Amino acid sequence: MDDTDAVDTLTRFGLTTYEARVFLALQRLGEGTASDVAEVTDVPRSQVYGAADSLADRGLVDHRQTRPTVYDPVDVETAETRLLEQFEAAGERLFTYMSDIQGKAGSGGEVSEALWTIRGSDEITERIAELIVDADDRVLYGTANHSHYDERIKDAMEAVTDDGVTPFVMSTSEEFLDAADDDRVYTTYEPPEHIPRSTSRVLMVDDDTLLLGMVEDRGRDGQEEIALWSAQTASAAVLMQLITELFQSDPISLSEE
Repeated sequence: MDDTDAVDTLTRFGLTTYEARVFLALQRLGEGTASDVAEVTDVPRSQVYGAADSLADRGLVDHRQTRPTVYDPVDVETAETRLLEQFEAAGERLFTYMSDIQGKAGSGGEVSEALWTIRGSDEITERIAELIVDADDRVLYGTANHSHYDERIKDAMEAVTDDGVTPFVMSTSEEFLDAADDDRVYTTYEPPEHIPRSTSRVLMVDDDTLLLGMVEDRGRDGQEEIALWSAQTASAAVLMQLITELFQSDPISLSEE
């Protein structure tokens, strides 16, 4: 792992890029002023202050009331404990929210509100393909079910690569990833440790669109896949933050149905 990988991993715990760079710089320095940090990392001195204050709010940095202010990072063990606690708390908030809304939508179609609901695997796949094609920057798709990576999804992935977008496919199923392997699509295996079996798939497009699929038990009628998605709304912003904090330390873990 190098600094780039370390920064990327820290952002997966919910830190901003500047916060991650400042935290790494302080770990390297042991302590330092904003000027010291700016000299060893790609963060403007004017931005170090805000990043360090945010790190202090997270309990990752202490600052001495000197002139200039000197910042002291907590030790690695303390940082690990606090980040994991924050990660777990974010997961609890997310799945509490999911439990609250599961099963409350009407049957069929999409509910026209800030958080949209889609029922049926075929309809969800169609929506996912449309959202992928609209990507401007990045696509992150996670599933372990072969049927959730059909020709519609593959065609959408191929279309965005032609536009310069690099899609990522992540799964807990190595067999699935072997089948999904493509020179233009990055695949990543993740252990099935964080996500309940009811979660069927996740799509994150750019930084403003999220789709989260779940399997709902309908008793005698069997199981049905439903998905929640939102874009450019307060709901999307909240859910994207929670998903980022929850998934991106490993970055996505999904269980096979």
